[in-house]
Amino acid sequence: MRNILVIFLLVASSVTFGQSDSSKYAVQMSITNGWSYRSLNSSNSEMNQVIEGLNEIEKGRYVMGFEAVLMRHLSKNFTVQSGLSYHTLGHRVDTLVELGIENITYTLKYIQIPVSARFNFLEENKVSPYIQLGGQYGLLVGDVMEYKIRGANRSSRVVNEGEWQKHSFSLIGGAGVQVELDPSNAFIAGVQGQYAVNASTKTELKRSYYDMSLLLGWVIKLRAN
Repeated sequence: MRNILVIFLLVASSVTFGQSDSSKYAVQMSITNGWSYRSLNSSNSEMNQVIEGLNEIEKGRYVMGFEAVLMRHLSKNFTVQSGLSYHTLGHRVDTLVELGIENITYTLKYIQIPVSARFNFLEENKVSPYIQLGGQYGLLVGDVMEYKIRGANRSSRVVNEGEWQKHSFSLIGGAGVQVELDPSNAFIAGVQGQYAVNASTKTELKRSYYDMSLLLGWVIKLRAN
């Protein structure tokens, strides 16, 4: 699966940047805000009880991100795009009464290279619904576990780089609507999700993160001179 995704990224990138007609290009800048969670699995059946216990106490958490992508129109309704994004993933843990710890959150920070294809249904209209599918590569640039000792008025932060994989590969998808404001500018709003196809942890207990976010953005259409 990883090799297939890498090939897709390389091919789509060459299509996106291999043309020179600027009238077919647009730049999109957007922010995302949503909810992240994780799946747990292990090839060791003896870990099943551990997984059941963690499923009881681990919860999803709020995440955010922003991205800038270059879009290339291959036809009136079909676009490929690629760029850079910064995104956080993670989860939180219920208060561990027996340890006197509360407000535990895990945050993973990624620089990502998304490559996707978008189909607009009503490109000739001012309001155009779209769907989007693709994949992305992610590089882990930071991880933090934050927690608070019960009864104390301060929070603690721990960095545990040895637990996490530095590289991730994800499937991405989304849907929304693009509203043309004038011939050169458009507003975009939709939902966007990602699901990691490889585990984020190096340990026997495998965590794979996913999220679903609200996307708000601005599209600037480039015009030929």
